[in-house]
Amino acid sequence: VKTGLTDQILDRSIRYAISQRNIVAELEASEHRFKTIFSSAPMGMALHSVTGEFLETNAVYDDLFGYTPDMTLEDLVEMVEPESREVTLAAFNQIASGELDTLAFEGAFKAASGRRVQAMVQLTLLPKPGSTPDQVVAQVVDVTELKETQARLEEQLTTKNQFLAAVSHELRTPLTAVIGLAELLRDGDESFSREQRNDLISTIVD
Repeated sequence: VKTGLTDQILDRSIRYAISQRNIVAELEASEHRFKTIFSSAPMGMALHSVTGEFLETNAVYDDLFGYTPDMTLEDLVEMVEPESREVTLAAFNQIASGELDTLAFEGAFKAASGRRVQAMVQLTLLPKPGSTPDQVVAQVVDVTELKETQARLEEQLTTKNQFLAAVSHELRTPLTAVIGLAELLRDGDESFSREQRNDLISTIVD
């Protein structure tokens, strides 16, 4: 009996050890996949703690903003342009507190070089099995060029509309006179002789 019980305990121990090893292997594989995606992503990516500290950034993020990996929470606040700080901090707090799992917003940021960066940002709270999530990943897409192009197109459209309005105004006065004259001729105004009538018609046609 003791031998049978010992065998059962040993068998369970082995099964448990194998299951734990499989769990560890799956976690390591998952972590490896995440790091691969993180480092090779075509957009900027940054890993934060829920309190805002930078934990890791990828090459695209570093190239976009030009900051060093040892950025502090104060650096994060300073890199957000004043008009975008409220929405950025509100979004981060919603994610870090667990109120939302993911949230996207648009904001203006300042690179280390001083260049203004307009970006679409998506924040995601990373799940942590068996524990409270403590990391947030930020995905950043630079839309500065798109916004600048959009602004130029809007400016060109405004200029075109102003030009058309000006041309329309300049044409309106002579056209009003021509239309009025044509209406007089159409209605057979007797104040014009046949010769005057023909001259006026020629003027309108020409």
